Amino acid sequence: MFLSLPFRVVCVICVFCIQNAFAQQLEKEVKQDVSRKAARGKLNEIVNHADTKQIELSFVTKSTNKKIKYESYFFDYDLNFIKEENSEDELVKVKRGKLKRYKGDSYSVIGLEAKADMFGNAVFKRKEITYGWNWMKMGYSKNVKTLDKIKPKTDDGSKMWFFNAYEMDTKGEVLALVGEKDKKDAAARLKNFSVLHVNKELDILHKIELPFEYLQYPIYFGSVQSDESHDAEDVLTDYVIVFAPAEGAGMNKSKGGAANSYTLVRINPDGVLVDRIAFNSKGNAWKIEGVYQIGQSLVAYGPCKAKDVTESYFDAYKDPAKMAEMDKFTHFQMVGLKSKSVGFVSLSSIEDFEKKTKTPSNQKGLSSYNGKRVEIAEMRTAPNGDMFVLAQDYKLELRDKERLYEDAYIFHFSPGGELKASYSIDPESKKGGLTGGGLTDARHYHCTLGLVANSNGDVVLLLKSPRVIQSESNSSTFLSTVTTTSYYWPRYQIRAARINMVNASISDVKIFGNDDYYLFDEYGDSEVVIREGGTENGAAKLIVVCEGRKEKKIWLGKLNPDRF
Repeated sequence: MFLSLPFRVVCVICVFCIQNAFAQQLEKEVKQDVSRKAARGKLNEIVNHADTKQIELSFVTKSTNKKIKYESYFFDYDLNFIKEENSEDELVKVKRGKLKRYKGDSYSVIGLEAKADMFGNAVFKRKEITYGWNWMKMGYSKNVKTLDKIKPKTDDGSKMWFFNAYEMDTKGEVLALVGEKDKKDAAARLKNFSVLHVNKELDILHKIELPFEYLQYPIYFGSVQSDESHDAEDVLTDYVIVFAPAEGAGMNKSKGGAANSYTLVRINPDGVLVDRIAFNSKGNAWKIEGVYQIGQSLVAYGPCKAKDVTESYFDAYKDPAKMAEMDKFTHFQMVGLKSKSVGFVSLSSIEDFEKKTKTPSNQKGLSSYNGKRVEIAEMRTAPNGDMFVLAQDYKLELRDKERLYEDAYIFHFSPGGELKASYSIDPESKKGGLTGGGLTDARHYHCTLGLVANSNGDVVLLLKSPRVIQSESNSSTFLSTVTTTSYYWPRYQIRAARINMVNASISDVKIFGNDDYYLFDEYGDSEVVIREGGTENGAAKLIVVCEGRKEKKIWLGKLNPDRF
């Protein structure tokens, strides 16, 4: 069973398969009235009662210092309404009750952070993270307080140069990339690297030395992403660093080091070196946007320049602002790395993207990726190994230079990194009005992507896009002064389109809930996974729950990918 959704769209296993033509329709849509209390309350969670094949929508309607009250609505798997039910939890027992995310009004954990001081030295600071429950958001906000600190040194007493750190708050530990500082050799920090594994007692548990023959610069740091990590909270994954040759103004030439000779280093959360793989990049000025795990392999991806791979872009690498402002990339590079070896290195030109752009027939005036400024957000994988990368075009506001997101691009690659198509979709985010200024402009928020496969091997793209901005105002009076505070937040919808995996074509776009209903996920999940047949095999169905923006109704929709 394949499901890859950042927002956990519901999946129902189907024991039959209908092989007729699809018509871009949901299998079923229903609307249900809810009480005023439920409409003003917050969706706590959607519960799958597999034994009775029922879905429970649980709303928090009231909370006091002693109790939390719920109002629940039950539906069968065909979305027929069954009953309404009221219940309550004593606050002291709520951790074992319905409010699964609640761990008390507040709690604290001790963590660790690593930063550079004003001289570039690595400094580790113990921190206390206090989490406070917010009933408006149905989640925790956090406050960080810095405690004591240390400056690590080499065996001869020299301090270390700080580059980057992976802070693992759930363990209270950190993995920090540092370089050796040598008074006699200023370039030593670009040849003698180490990753320090430090715990919350400020003990250095492991030191992984990463020496290089030629000068190098770390051009990418980040945790490995995967289909599983997108759908789970507080998951610790491996730490990845990519090094590129360093040379330029003020640097000694790295004699013998090719400009396209890169190295990827992978370290797990326990401070163990997993991989160190050298590979030849086909492009330079490579702006790596992410590293994704597919099975036992990693795929690094991002735009690059490939006019002259012997040219060094060290000045751009060491200054992220210069890389971000680079006028135009010429290619997009995908690098697949297996354990201790290189799987593939592929280049797709911007001309390839323009030639292979596909658009839904029910959306007009869409643009294509041209190598200029975009935000590349995430990757998803299909059951056959194909890869989908979400990017989004944007422009900058004239006044405050904030991003205004526009067309979404979904790049479709084969398992070997060959570009099969680039799909353009209009997220249809509404512009802001005069009231509230930029706060009311939904284009300030970007899209996210999900996939679900059908029994024929095709996939349905699920673009979660911001449609409008909703606001709420509260007034308070002190003496004769009235203070009004306004809150603004985006309301999201799902835009779905089917991808034919054989000819890389895209269907029309279908909107869940039309323009009257929006996802609940500002406060919690809007979806749930259910299994009708009690098996992991079969075709998937999707059920999504939304709320009315203006009316006291909820909307439920079921999509059968085999008929979409």
